[in-house]
Amino acid sequence: MSFIDFQKERVKRDEMSESTVTNYYKATKLFCVMNDLVLNWKRISKGLPRAKNSSRINNKRLTVTSAAA
Repeated sequence: MSFIDFQKERVKRDEMSESTVTNYYKATKLFCVMNDLVLNWKRISKGLPRAKNSSRINNKRLTVTSAAA
């Protein structure tokens, strides 16, 4: 899908984050499903960049800091 590939290129150029591509993927998938377009979604999702989970890192820092006090 060229639309998803375009969004991945935007991530490489640092125009948006990796997690934003997932939101575009979800919207594109819903559009295709609602219009009876059959695609191999498992294969498409394997090519998506992995999102960095900063909230998990921040929670871990808070827990370690709180335990030390």
